[in-house]
Amino acid sequence: MIGNILIRDTLNAKELNTLLTEFPQYKLLNLDLDKPLISLGIEECSQIEVIYSLSLQQEEINFLPHLHWIHSPSPYLDNICVNFAKKQENILITTTKSENLMQVGEFAISAALAFAKRLFSWEEESLHPEHININEIRERMWKIEDCLFLQIGLGLIGTEIARRAKDEGFRVLGVQEIPSFHPHCEKVLPLEDLNEVLHQADIVCLAIPREQSCTPWFAKDKLEQMKEDSVILGFGSGSVFDLDDLAEVGLTGKFRGILLDAHFSPPISADYPLWRQKRVIVSHESSIYPVTVSDQGFNTFIYNLRQYVHGNFSDMKNLF
Repeated sequence: MIGNILIRDTLNAKELNTLLTEFPQYKLLNLDLDKPLISLGIEECSQIEVIYSLSLQQEEINFLPHLHWIHSPSPYLDNICVNFAKKQENILITTTKSENLMQVGEFAISAALAFAKRLFSWEEESLHPEHININEIRERMWKIEDCLFLQIGLGLIGTEIARRAKDEGFRVLGVQEIPSFHPHCEKVLPLEDLNEVLHQADIVCLAIPREQSCTPWFAKDKLEQMKEDSVILGFGSGSVFDLDDLAEVGLTGKFRGILLDAHFSPPISADYPLWRQKRVIVSHESSIYPVTVSDQGFNTFIYNLRQYVHGNFSDMKNLF
């Protein structure tokens, strides 16, 4: 029986020709994302083995008894029922590696340096020039080599941020679920030992994978343990933050600055109390821009398809 590959994205003529020429054993199907999967028909759905799509819902998997692999042409899996697919225990999931790690790293370190040198204080004080205390601003600037940069989460984004922080001269410690050697960190601690170093860090940066939604565990107890006049940076998944607690503790003036460039669903509302604190930046995932246009999503898919047809599953890139 010929298996089906379902394409729910736009491919150019060259990409389609590559699939047709190199993988004649598969029948290609195409369906727009705004059309229901079942519109293909029960028989066609039952023979779908591979899906190339940004979206797949739980109810759609019920029509796909022979589905064995889902590939997302983006780094994110927000619209794919990952947890349900994993429960099937026979479905591989791969993503496309983000090309914009360098931009995220630049964004994170530019924010860290701006807060370290109290760049935003000059703008605030200029509103009341008769009260400006130049010496006070200067004296509270940080010397980078004296600062401890705590990187929580050492995936692709966290690793790039840690690399840049080290290159700038920060002392860098890492935290992740399972401690291991990391080339850009003096030491990596398990997440359960976070409290041992949280009170020492000048900058705390969380970079939890965007698709890894979780209960908001970075809450009041963690915020209150942080150093006075410290900085919080957030990238990836915003679900780790308890925003009510962040607003409450932040309004006490504890933090030198907060930058949240993470994914929040729903987005943080315009009237949220967090906005009433000085030196808070919520940049709505701007760090990945400018977006680089390329065909990386398809190239990763083709590479993985070559491994897949030969059963070399462990050699597939970006397995989730």
